[in-house]
This record gives sequence, structure tokens and C-alpha cells, in this order.
Amino acid sequence: MAMRRKAELFSVLSVLVVLTPLLISSGVVATTETTSNSPLNIEFSTLLGGNGEDGTGRVAIDSQGNIVLASKSPSSNFPVLNAYQPTKNGSDDGVIIKFSPDGQELLFSTFFGGSANEYIYTVAVDSNDDIIIAGTTDSSNLPLKNAIKTNRSTSVREVFLAKFSSDGQELRFSTYISGTSAWVVDLGIDASDNIILAGSTDIEELSATANTYQPNKSDLEDAFVTKISPDGQSVIFSTFLGGSGFENIRSMTLDSVGNIIVSGYTDSGDFPQADNLCNKSTSVFDNYVSKLSADGQELLFSSYYGGNRQWGLTELSVDRDDNILFVGETNSISFPLVDAFQSVYAGGETDGFVARIDGVDYSIDFSTFYGGGSYDGVHGIVEDNNGDLVITGSTLSGDLPTLSPYQSHNGLHEAFICKMTERGQLTEFASYFGGSGSDYSFGSALDSSTNSIIMYGHTSSSYNFPLVKPYQDEYMGGDFDMFICKFTITGTTGVDIGFLVVGSMLALAMVVVMFLSKDRIRSLSLKK
Repeated sequence: MAMRRKAELFSVLSVLVVLTPLLISSGVVATTETTSNSPLNIEFSTLLGGNGEDGTGRVAIDSQGNIVLASKSPSSNFPVLNAYQPTKNGSDDGVIIKFSPDGQELLFSTFFGGSANEYIYTVAVDSNDDIIIAGTTDSSNLPLKNAIKTNRSTSVREVFLAKFSSDGQELRFSTYISGTSAWVVDLGIDASDNIILAGSTDIEELSATANTYQPNKSDLEDAFVTKISPDGQSVIFSTFLGGSGFENIRSMTLDSVGNIIVSGYTDSGDFPQADNLCNKSTSVFDNYVSKLSADGQELLFSSYYGGNRQWGLTELSVDRDDNILFVGETNSISFPLVDAFQSVYAGGETDGFVARIDGVDYSIDFSTFYGGGSYDGVHGIVEDNNGDLVITGSTLSGDLPTLSPYQSHNGLHEAFICKMTERGQLTEFASYFGGSGSDYSFGSALDSSTNSIIMYGHTSSSYNFPLVKPYQDEYMGGDFDMFICKFTITGTTGVDIGFLVVGSMLALAMVVVMFLSKDRIRSLSLKK
């Protein structure tokens, strides 16, 4: 009998010995490196870059959940794969990168540019998953195809627009748009795959079309909105937007019926207004939010937004009800607040802010600060599948409001990610994210198929940026490498499946030991 009990014990312990490393290696059991019970779960986190200062423009998610990133790089050894343009031609070239949804496969990565400098500011995908990019170039030999403008202006900087096939192998079209102090900062794709560009210019060369809201440029520098056909061969309309001073666009989005919403800042006292929420402040610049009809002919809503000191509105979006969401950073203690989660300016250089304007009557639904005692800026906002809001940004504050954080503050600029209710109240998690260097988050996107959040930016954390299943696990030098992270929300219980599995195995072992101990006691009793 004793021999049989020993054999049973040996069998059970053998199973535990075999299963434990297998479960750990497969990720089912958390190792000692996983110390957080935050509901924020990292699907993957990777670096991407070379030996230069690699920037980050914007991210788009295609219909398969693939992640498309576009920016610029001066790095001669930037990772390229299946490239349309495998080598860098200028000092800084644009880069276009496409990852699989799980971040484990680089589908393609390519340079795009001429012999001078290019910067891709924005990227989008159409209904065919073709990739549309826009940015600025100093090159007279930018790769062109089916261009509506083939001659580069005599200016230093020119706006360009290009479309690639979904696999990055074919350039559908590429064209110059305008020159001389023109910037393009965002683009959108409507239901007909028309391309809407938004930016700013100080010249008349960018011609507005007739029967638009503002066919003539007002004065110094105006915002512009231009709609181009899907094949890039015709301008459907183009309009200016501005007053007698200086206007700049920082972000653009489309609502469910194709109306065009833009935001930025202005110093014009006569900036166009419709259903104005705030008067022009005493500061030099004010934020503004404006909505144009889909055909560019009517100004549906337009308002200043801010207090007597300003920094900037950095990103906007719309929710499922076409309410306007916008975020940024401000140092104004008189910033307009409604139902605020944080109603007091926390100090420092700036605080972040989050606000929502009703899409029907254009009243302020809520408006709140989000920040600590140093620099804070909110740079991205998305609505998830449950109607909650996820914001991302950068901070120097060690006292940023947190909730079930994934990690603590590491001392320098840190990225952060935080979840709010649809009314702007903190819920479930708010956490720092980064290493010991400077980590800047520039925006976010939603993979609606999995309700996952993609956060992107760049980092100087050369050895301890939090990496999970990285495609590139090594910091390649230079001032910054890009980073891309994908998060899922596991819930608020903080219970780790690894803890449950380990606990179950320990409990099983204890039962075995108790059983055998009982048998040992019985043996001793018989001997007596």
C-alpha cells in the first residue's frame, strides 16, 4: 500500500513539474515580471526605428484589423520589408508601415520620398483598404503618378497626397497639392471614398472652388478643407476658413453623414461663427471648433473654445451619436468647465482637457481638466464599443490622477492612457506607461473588431520601455524610436488567470499531501 501511495504522489508531482513551465511559457501563468492587477491588458508593445530620430504621424486600422502607421524617419537602417521604396532618398523620408493585428508580423514597411525632406502627417484607409497618406515635401523629385499637379512650386515646402494599394506594392497616384507655407495635418475618407484634406496656407495658390463657404482667403494664413475624388484626379471642392488674422488646423474628422469637423487655433477677432459657445478671449490665440456641410457650402457650427490663456486643441473625434469630442492642453484657469471630473487647474505648464459638444444643439455636454502639477497634454481620444471614452497623452506630473494603474510614474515625460465614461468621469483605469526616458504618446485608434486601443508615439527609453511580444525588442539609437502598443480591457476585478491556475495547482498539491499524510497517520496507528 505504501509503495502505491508513493507512486501516486510521484505521478501528481510529475504532472505539476511538466505543466508549470509549459503554462508559463505559453503566457497562461504570469511570471514574476507581471506584477500589475490593472484591468489594462497589453496585447503587444513594440519599438520600431533605426539610428535617427524616428517620429510618429498617425495610425489607421483597416477592415482586417491591420495597423497602418505613417510618419518620417532619418534613419538609414530603418526596418523595411516588402518595400515600394527600400532605400532612403533624402535627409528625412516618409515611412509607411503595416502590422498584423497582433503586432507579430510586419506586413510591409517602406520609405517614400525624394532627395530632400518629407514628413507624412496623416494616414487613412478606404473601403478597399488602400492606404492614403498626406504630408509635406521639400523635394522636386517626389515620386509622382497620375498627378493633378506635376510641377513643384518654388517654395521650400509643398503639400502632397498619395494612395497606395493595401499591400503597399503599388502606388495608385501621387501628386503635389500646393506650396509656400502650406501644411496638411489631417485627412478623412467619406462613404464614397472621397478624400478630404485639411490644413492651412498663407497663399492664394491653393485655389478655392466656386459655391463653397469661403472661396477667398481672408488675410494672413487661413485654414483650408479640400475634397478630392477617390482616384485623385479631380478636386470636388476646396474652401478656405478663417478671419483677418492667423488660422491653423490641428485635427479633422467626419460625422456619420460626411459633415466635416475641424479644430485648431486662431488669433482672428472675426473668425467665422455659428452657434458660438465662447467669445474671443483676451489671449492672443483661441481654440476653435467648426463644422462644414459635406459639400463644403455651409458652416453648420463654429465657435471659439477656451479661456484667457491658451495652448492648443490637439485632436478631435465624434461618438456614435455624432457628438463632437475634443482634447488638448491648456494653462487657462478660466477654461470653460461643465460637469467636470477635475474642476480645478492643477498647476504646472499645462493641464490636459477633455470636452464634448452636443452634435444637435451644440451645447457643451461636459468639459474637464485632466492633469497634475507639471506638464500634461491629452493627444488622443476614441470612443470604444461600449460608448466609453479612452484618452491618451503625455505628462511630466507625478500626481496625475490614476486608477488601477498598470505602472507608476518613472520621472520624465511619460505616456498615459485612461478610460472615462461617456460623461467624462474616470472609470476602470488611468495609468502611466513608459520607461526611464521620455515617452510621448501622440494619439490613439480603436480596433472595433476586438474593442482594443492602439496607442502610438515615440520614446527615448533605451532599455526599459515596457515591451510585450515585441516585433523589435531593441532600441536602435538616435534621439527617439517609435512605439506601438495595443491594449485590451480585462475588467475591474484585477484577478489574473495565471494566479487562478497557480492557485489551483497549489491547492491540488496540498490535497495530495494531506491525503498521503492521513494515510501515514493511519499506518502509525496500526503499528501501535
